[in-house]
Amino acid sequence: MNLRHYPILLFVLLFLPGLTYAVDPQDIDAANQANNTAFTLQFIIGQPKTIQIHIANPGANTFWGFGSVNFPGCGPAGGEIYTCQGITLRLPANSTTTPVSPTLPATVEWTGASPPLGVVNFTLIIGDGTFSRTYTLEFRQPLDVFFVLDKSGSMGTVTSGTTTRMSAMKTAVNGFLGKLSDPAFAGSTDRIGLNFFDTGVTLPAGAAMLPLTPATATTLNTAINPVSPSGSTAMGAGVNDAKSKLTDATHTRDMIVFTDGEQNVAPLVSNDGQNVGGVNINPSYPAPANSIRLFTIGIGSPSSTYLNTLKNMASANRGQCLLTSNGIDFTNSDGVPIGNIDAVFTQTFINLLHDASPQLVKFTSGPIVSGQQLIDFPLNRNVEDLVIEIKLNKSFEIPSLAPILGSIRVSRNGTDVTGLATPRWVGNYLNTYWLSFSFNSERARAANLQSDGTWQVSAIPNSAAQGLTYRLAVIADDHLLDYTCTQSLLRPKVNDTQHFSVKLSYLGKPIQNATVTATVYRPKEEIGDLIARNPLKVRAPRINPDRSALGILKYQTLLLRDPNFVKALTPIETEVPMTHQSNGQYEADFSGLSVAGIYQVLFRIRGTDSLSGTYDRVEMQSMYVEPAPIDPARSTVVRKTVNGILTVTMKPVTTTGKLVSAAADAFNVNAPQARLNSILDNQDGSYTLTFSGNIKSVGTIHLFNQKLFSGRIDAIKLTNVDVIRQPDTRLDPTTPVRRVTPVRRNPVRITNPQTPIRRNP
Repeated sequence: MNLRHYPILLFVLLFLPGLTYAVDPQDIDAANQANNTAFTLQFIIGQPKTIQIHIANPGANTFWGFGSVNFPGCGPAGGEIYTCQGITLRLPANSTTTPVSPTLPATVEWTGASPPLGVVNFTLIIGDGTFSRTYTLEFRQPLDVFFVLDKSGSMGTVTSGTTTRMSAMKTAVNGFLGKLSDPAFAGSTDRIGLNFFDTGVTLPAGAAMLPLTPATATTLNTAINPVSPSGSTAMGAGVNDAKSKLTDATHTRDMIVFTDGEQNVAPLVSNDGQNVGGVNINPSYPAPANSIRLFTIGIGSPSSTYLNTLKNMASANRGQCLLTSNGIDFTNSDGVPIGNIDAVFTQTFINLLHDASPQLVKFTSGPIVSGQQLIDFPLNRNVEDLVIEIKLNKSFEIPSLAPILGSIRVSRNGTDVTGLATPRWVGNYLNTYWLSFSFNSERARAANLQSDGTWQVSAIPNSAAQGLTYRLAVIADDHLLDYTCTQSLLRPKVNDTQHFSVKLSYLGKPIQNATVTATVYRPKEEIGDLIARNPLKVRAPRINPDRSALGILKYQTLLLRDPNFVKALTPIETEVPMTHQSNGQYEADFSGLSVAGIYQVLFRIRGTDSLSGTYDRVEMQSMYVEPAPIDPARSTVVRKTVNGILTVTMKPVTTTGKLVSAAADAFNVNAPQARLNSILDNQDGSYTLTFSGNIKSVGTIHLFNQKLFSGRIDAIKLTNVDVIRQPDTRLDPTTPVRRVTPVRRNPVRITNPQTPIRRNP
């Protein structure tokens, strides 16, 4: 045998499944009640289905019976047949009064019509009641998911070390595809597609939607890897192409848009996120149920137009927007990656399938050191699948990956259970793989492997893994624990109060004794003010310049060249405890929105419940805080007219004493009889507007949707706007951070106020 094949052999032996017995995951075990954890029966809307429930490890003839039956709007069960809202539960004939053959199954039948509202569950009992199992019914549509991905020239920008945005995006998308195609989450009729946009639209895997399978994930991985950045940013064309594919109303229609810059090729997505070139994305607004859902992912930027467009695209179309902090990687005091590309793609995966149960348990990163514990976490009862995702900082061919994979061990309650996992990966040259535990599989049931307990992932001594760094995500497939995390303000401004809310339940019953927190990561300094006050000057791009190009180019240049600039953006961490109000509702207010920029919010939900055991979940969200209002008294305007051409140089200053950057396209000038020729970003917080035509005509000027001027264009001045001036809160990097106190008397803890979160090397 060729020795270079040994790693594959070792890899196969390590994860070789043991002998198993024939049993379906939904069956009731008549030998071990511990295997009869709560189970979710899934039905596809519009597709009638019958599921059989047998007895595993059967003995003699046995009775059947109903325990509790909870169907909204229906009464208790009686006899051997129970029917409600198109669902029929059927026990073996005569089994409630006479022992019947243990080979006879119970059945759950559904007509395929509209599913019932609320939580639907029931318990089946066999024999004298020693063995029973509880079932929850889950109804979902088949998925249609389409990725719209940016490959414009700016995607070649370095994010961290030598990693470009394009490379980071490819890794994140391939990880998304691997998780989405996992049998724990993918359905037999789910489909997927993708395009790339630059100056136009590219379809690297063809125009058709493809079945969502591991093989398709590999096909897309192969198609994505050769793509390189170039050209402009035709986001509107990418959205239109995806819209043309998402036409099957019997499927969910989900679009995931990733971009790192402002669109500059028509047709453009409108700032309100509702149309492309004047044609609606969805037929009407508010977007109706079963319309296209649009999830957006953006790279941190000083441009309010870019950020608000992405936020509005998601909120107008029933989705969610996540933003990286600034394209540079940071981790918090617990090693959790905050606001990087990989983290936001992972959370978008969770958001996409929120109604189908995947939940983020923990997320961490660091160097692999032999004998090191990489992560530990509690897991509650009745979790059906556990997926551990491991990303390395290098890619490997599969034979070289095997010894590295062998260095990672998983234990539960101190017992090594690595061999009970199913390893998965996508492609032939990869840096990401998954270890999946299916607790209702034959292998797990034979080994009496349960979900609840204390889990650990560790590295054993292995020279192949030494020196690598990792990112590790733990995802639970839990259909019983349910939570929703929200922020009240869609477009908060500096000094607003943001309200956080979490709704928490288990099997539809409120959980009232959890520990819930929202940890906020805000920029140390206001990004627009930092850029404006920095003396660096950059040249306008020669190709496809847009009105905000200078401010964004200066920002990107400072990220790469100026460590002090990056340090000033390092997030400050503030933990906000949330208080239980009633009925599983936890709330808190946060009044620490002291600077404009991108904030990250990490919700954490943990506790111990008599039904579920010990649980721990996290959810990441983003928040763009807009600058404070412009203060005319602090701002300056200089006008000059030469040969009928009016130039107005304006330096807006906010009520908190901050300058604004990359805001040329945030001006809205309405002067029907005058012509606005150009707006130039002078890179120092000032902007030069040039007018021709009837410059004595009347017009208005808005910035960030705030009216700055109304009157004759040649008499522009900023003195006719009523604002409340606030103290200058521009922070000096050496000044300690003020403590903030939210309402509801929740104490606020600032973690390491003198020590910013570390930046990854």
